[in-house]
Amino acid sequence: MSIYEHFSCFTNLPIKLADVKDFILEREVVSKMVRYPVDLDPLVLRGGYHLYHDLAAPYKARPLIARIGYPSSASEAYKRLITVKEMLHVFDPKEATAPTKGDVEDLICDLLVEEAEKEIGLAAKADHSRLLNALCILFPRDALDEIRPEYKAGRLTVEAIAAEAKVPRAYVSIALTDEWRQIADSIK
Repeated sequence: MSIYEHFSCFTNLPIKLADVKDFILEREVVSKMVRYPVDLDPLVLRGGYHLYHDLAAPYKARPLIARIGYPSSASEAYKRLITVKEMLHVFDPKEATAPTKGDVEDLICDLLVEEAEKEIGLAAKADHSRLLNALCILFPRDALDEIRPEYKAGRLTVEAIAAEAKVPRAYVSIALTDEWRQIADSIK
């Protein structure tokens, strides 16, 4: 079962970051995930993701550690969205990663340009799409199915929904559109 299918049936908001982390760790893609604040301008770079092997003694096992950076100055809702976006990079195929310093520099350049403005590398395309992927997890299908009729009837506001889900208001607005269900269903 994919991470999106797993969380799609959740209706209690907010989705806990620990639940997302546990799902990933249970897949044994990485041995450990560590979150840390980064002094970033979220309008320039949203977060950070770094994989490394822990080489502590006795050197028999080489656990793979994922470091997840989130902008320290961002709102709680935005930190949550960015944290999940960065966590999802553990599922990226090898060709969508930036393993060398030069690859990282190219990725940063690509990230600073909107995807529609020029041809960008696979790593940058994966990064751009991960925000929508994170939204599918933090604001799952079944929760939306319960909330959307209340919103359309005027009994819930975007602000109230964003506060309950702990998701940035702008992303809640996207998820409440009629088109979002089709987009979310296409993400497997």
